[in-house]
Amino acid sequence: MEAYFTSESLKQTQELAASLTPLLRPGDTLVLTGAMGAGKTHFVQALLAPICPGQLVQSPTFSLVNIYQAPQFSVFHVDFYRLNSEAELWAAGWEDYLDTTGLLLIEWGLRFPTALPLDYLQIELVATGESSRRLLLSPLGARGEQLKEEWLNAVASH
Repeated sequence: MEAYFTSESLKQTQELAASLTPLLRPGDTLVLTGAMGAGKTHFVQALLAPICPGQLVQSPTFSLVNIYQAPQFSVFHVDFYRLNSEAELWAAGWEDYLDTTGLLLIEWGLRFPTALPLDYLQIELVATGESSRRLLLSPLGARGEQLKEEWLNAVASH
């Protein structure tokens, strides 16, 4: 079942992202969707700031994947935007990332939905104003649902 957060500022969106960070564990997948400029990479930067301090988190649009090291696991930040086909994705070694015990963050993941893992939390960022956003949470699978519920509870308790 879907749920959403409403953010009135960039700072509030960053705080929402940071509130998800402690809930993440090895093997989790987040699929980030939204229009160009909706803030997917900014969200990832805020999400990773607490666990990857001092690491430069950038959009992987041109490199396809950026890898960061958190204390307990590796983070694979992937961007499907520039890929022309799912075959291109598989030829780039996509199965290696699906079999990882790290954290998988995928921007533009719905370009190739059949290549996605079977369990993830989709976060769609929708601009509702210059700096305001709606974050629509759509879980797939048991862990996706669990992450959504834990995140909702964490935000509600603050």
